[in-house]
Amino acid sequence: MRNVSKLLSEMFPQVEIDVAGGGAAGGLGYGALTFLSANFKRGFDICAEAVDLSSAISKSDLVITGEGHIDHQTASGKVPSGVASLCLKHSKPLVIIAGGISNYPLIKKSPILGSASIFSLVNKPMSLTEAMKPQNAKSLLSECVANIFNIYMSGRQHSAKL
Repeated sequence: MRNVSKLLSEMFPQVEIDVAGGGAAGGLGYGALTFLSANFKRGFDICAEAVDLSSAISKSDLVITGEGHIDHQTASGKVPSGVASLCLKHSKPLVIIAGGISNYPLIKKSPILGSASIFSLVNKPMSLTEAMKPQNAKSLLSECVANIFNIYMSGRQHSAKL
């Protein structure tokens, strides 16, 4: 693979070899850059632009997003990291509701996710299968959102008294 990469970089010096996503799907991205003059754009960015998410966040008091499982890789391009970046840009508080959380201390050290409030949807030991049953998922989500809302409203009431 290195030999092919070296040969192509000599033939197409205008194409960057070490571009993020270029090696995905067996180098398909690099091939598209080289032979089709393609451009890379993150899926989050395409969707965020389509719905004008930045504008919506700028007008919000609180932003809530979700992730099936949040871990140290979440800051590397998953939806919550894109939402978190927009929240930082507009100085808006972010809440992330996750089905599971791994390595919380490392997540909180992230420059992107570190300021977010992160809540686990699961409030007691249970299997993934059990948590995903419709009646359980609805109850877990309702309880989590109610707790977040209570915290948020308490803060607003406290601020109003100051």
